[in-house]
Amino acid sequence: EKAQAADIFAEQVGKEKANVEEESQKATIEAKKCGVIQSEVQVQRESCEEDLAKAIPLVKEAESALDVLDKKDFQELKALPKPPGGVDLVCEAAMHLQAGIDPNIEVDKKGNIKDGSWKGATKMMNNPEKFLQNLKEYKFAIDDGKVPQANVEKARKIQISMGDDFTKEGMSKKSGAAAGLCVFIINIIMYFDVVIQVEPKRQALREATETLNNANTRLAEVKALVAELESKLAKLMSEFDKAMAEKNAVMAEAEKCQTKLNMAQRLVGALAE
Repeated sequence: EKAQAADIFAEQVGKEKANVEEESQKATIEAKKCGVIQSEVQVQRESCEEDLAKAIPLVKEAESALDVLDKKDFQELKALPKPPGGVDLVCEAAMHLQAGIDPNIEVDKKGNIKDGSWKGATKMMNNPEKFLQNLKEYKFAIDDGKVPQANVEKARKIQISMGDDFTKEGMSKKSGAAAGLCVFIINIIMYFDVVIQVEPKRQALREATETLNNANTRLAEVKALVAELESKLAKLMSEFDKAMAEKNAVMAEAEKCQTKLNMAQRLVGALAE
């Protein structure tokens, strides 16, 4: 009976070993897949970072233009009943950029500013400190994809139409605040262009990262299954070893008894002669 039990254990152990080997092979395959995807993701990430790094100077230039300004500059600017020529257009460009982002700028159902006049500009600068803060945080709106392309194109159109007047040098004699806005708008538009160009790469990176996460999840599941099977196999092996020891003991005892029986039979045979 114990010998039969050992044979049954041997069959079970064989099956479990086969299962462990099969799942281990799957784990190896999944690990290789993850390695390949990881390499691809790293290449894509480095490419995105390299492209975006080129835009950092643009952001710094835009931020520097705002750093030299404070709320007093915009308080003085919005207090003007009629600004010098071109200043109103610079402010209108700022309005277009922030349309739909700054609640102080009224927009229609299509997202276009309702009032691009100087009156609308002064309303945008109603809270100079908040207006300046909005400009400083504009980069994050671009990064988060909250800035419509149309906003930038309308601001760009004004920039191009004004030519050299839409520069720090062109505006500095008219308004320091407007000159700072020019530098900010020029650089933030260029930053937007870089981000838009890189966006397909960023999207591909997001998709590749998601694929990697899914692959890692699958790998973790397979590894967990392998660990579970190995634990089950180890327990079974322990029981198998015990059964084999009992089988060997039974067989040894049987062999011992058989030996005694043979000796007894020979003795009986010898006495009968």
